[in-house]
Amino acid sequence: MEYIGIIAIILGGLISIVNWVYFYRSWKTKKHISSIPLVGAILLVFGLFQFTETRMYAWLGIVVDYGTLVFICSIPFFMREFWSTSRVNLIREYDGSSSTTQHNLRIYKNGVFVIESEVDPPRPANEYGALIASFGFQGKWAETGSSITLSEYAQGRILNLQDINGKLISGEANYPEDKEHQYDSLDGIEFRLK
Repeated sequence: MEYIGIIAIILGGLISIVNWVYFYRSWKTKKHISSIPLVGAILLVFGLFQFTETRMYAWLGIVVDYGTLVFICSIPFFMREFWSTSRVNLIREYDGSSSTTQHNLRIYKNGVFVIESEVDPPRPANEYGALIASFGFQGKWAETGSSITLSEYAQGRILNLQDINGKLISGEANYPEDKEHQYDSLDGIEFRLK
C-alpha cells in the first residue's frame, strides 16, 4: 500500500505543479487557462493518508493544489448562479421565433433573464465557415410600464420588449452594424407567454 501512496503523491504533486504553472501562464498572458480541479488534491490526500507520519497532514493536499482551491472558492458563486436561474425563481417564460431560430426567454425574480436560441438549419457564425446551431444570453431585466428592457448581455446591447396585444415585440439597440454574420440578432422577434 505504501507504493500506491508514493505513486499517488507523485502524480498528485505533478498535477498540482501543472495547475500552478497554468495559473502563472494565465496571469502572465492575461488569458484564462483552465486548471484541473480535484484530481491533484484527491491523489495527494490519498497518498499522504497512506503513511502514519503524514496522515494528520493529509488535508494539506487540498491547499497545495491550485485547481482544487479555485474550485472550492467557486462553489458559492456556482450555487448563487444555480439558485438565481432555478424554477423556484421563475416569474414568466416566453417562446418566440424568427426566420430560422426558435427562442426561449425566461425572466427570474432577482432581475436575471436567460435567452436560449436554437438555429435550424445552422447558420454561418464566422468567416471560417463555422456553423452555429444554438446560442444563449444571460443578463439583467427591468420592467417599465408595458415594456421590459433586457441589458448587460452582450457588449452594450439592449433589447426592448414592447407589449402589444399580449405579445412582446423585440427591438434591439446597440447591435453591431458592421457584424457580417448576424445570427444572434434579437430584433423583431414576437414573444408569446408560454
